[in-house]
Amino acid sequence: MALSPEVDIFEFNEHESNETSKTFRYDFETKRITSEIISGKEAIEQFIYMALRTKRFVHPIYTSDIGEEVSELMSDQNVTMSYKKAEIPRLIEEAIKYDDRILKVYGFSVKEKEDKVFVRFSVDTIEGDLSIQEVYYV
Repeated sequence: MALSPEVDIFEFNEHESNETSKTFRYDFETKRITSEIISGKEAIEQFIYMALRTKRFVHPIYTSDIGEEVSELMSDQNVTMSYKKAEIPRLIEEAIKYDDRILKVYGFSVKEKEDKVFVRFSVDTIEGDLSIQEVYYV
């Protein structure tokens, strides 16, 4: 009789990924979570927009990895618009790059019109390529 039971131990392979992209759909117009489940490319796109619309260091529910700092930059009256336009790509990339599903962020176009700054860029993900557009107010 053994002193301890013989039990099969599951060996974790860190190269295996069991992470899923399944999440609830967020309705950006009503600012409500719906009961619809989304996954794949659609879930990654939703994550990107959520990261770009959530201020970093403001919500205690999120870690310091989550959120953006572009809106803070846009409200800073002590820096020029040229500086702001140059910093936007870096700040956006920092807001979303920590997600393992994102492979590459590139192709930024930053254009100013009146009191708005229009940003377009591309994202390569494990589910496919995305074209993202966002508007920031000056």
